[in-house]
Amino acid sequence: MDKIRRKLTITDYALSNNLGDLGVKITIPGVSGYNKKSARSMRLDVLCGFRKLLEIEKGMSWDDFGKWLDEEFLPKNKK
Repeated sequence: MDKIRRKLTITDYALSNNLGDLGVKITIPGVSGYNKKSARSMRLDVLCGFRKLLEIEKGMSWDDFGKWLDEEFLPKNKK
């Protein structure tokens, strides 16, 4: 979430509104909840909405977004 906010230079309020423009309905507290340490999941429509916003606003490819996900969530190999 921090990477998304920094890349888009956007608030939770604006993220909620922009996702709504894409047809992804989520409240401001719903967006904020994904940044909590206790967050363990994300709705797929929200994840796809974030990816679409990054594509529209910053030209980010699905491959680049996928690399962010890999870096964040795949276990680190100890070689």
